[in-house]
Amino acid sequence: MQPQLPRPVGINLLALNYLVIGCFGALFLPLLLWAASPAIHALIAQRIRAPFLSILVTCVVMTIWAGGYILYALTGYGMLRLRMWAWKAAVILHWVSIGLALVAIAVVARYDWMLSLSVGAISLLWFGGILYYLQRPRVRWPFDAANAIAQGKGMPSQPPPRTTPTWKIVTLAVTAFIVGVSVFVLGLFASIEKSFRSSTAYSMALNRAQESPCVAKTLGEPLVAKGFISGNLNSSSETGEADLDIPVHRSKASGNLHVEAKKTSGSWAINSLTLEHSEGQIHLAPVPSPCD
Repeated sequence: MQPQLPRPVGINLLALNYLVIGCFGALFLPLLLWAASPAIHALIAQRIRAPFLSILVTCVVMTIWAGGYILYALTGYGMLRLRMWAWKAAVILHWVSIGLALVAIAVVARYDWMLSLSVGAISLLWFGGILYYLQRPRVRWPFDAANAIAQGKGMPSQPPPRTTPTWKIVTLAVTAFIVGVSVFVLGLFASIEKSFRSSTAYSMALNRAQESPCVAKTLGEPLVAKGFISGNLNSSSETGEADLDIPVHRSKASGNLHVEAKKTSGSWAINSLTLEHSEGQIHLAPVPSPCD
């Protein structure tokens, strides 16, 4: 009778994580392929102009995506059974994930270094942490022992327990997690803010407000856009919509610039532009308010 081997709690959690991702991904795979394949093909077609080649690359990407769910499910099942191949698959999977994360960081950094930093911090922290955990001697030992028993060999001796106090390990892990999440959130907000400030709708609204004599009379000069911009911005090569709230300041007072704009046939047009301040509102578009 095969002895019951101790299984670390982390291995159980990882195995359940792989099983949930793999099984649910495979279950909803047809829906995901139907919904995501047009968008993925559009992105690939922007880089690969040849239609046949772009379709072929899209099929390869979708096949790898589908195979990833199956691999996740098999790895989770194997880890619950303490199979050595499952442990090796998990290690390889996370090394590949780190490599893909580094590629993504390099690609995204060409367009937005803050977003690249945030994605890189959380990805490398997550995958690197799991990889470190998997290669700890006492975590690997149950797999080595199960493999030895299956081959009719003697059970290897269990590695000695760690000497580092548990509270230090927990403190270090929690600190690293908080730092990684903080960098991710800050980078994400900075990326969103950058996209707002670099948009045509933002520039048009700010220029219109700077040129308005009513705004200058009410708030003073010069006009400065300072603070976090909120709202929504969706834009493609031909169409787009923007609904932004832009905090503005001048020497006398401050206010909030609300702009609604739409992009049609590649050109932006302001539908509504209003400056809200402590004493009321100033309409700048489509019909400017009279300036007393």
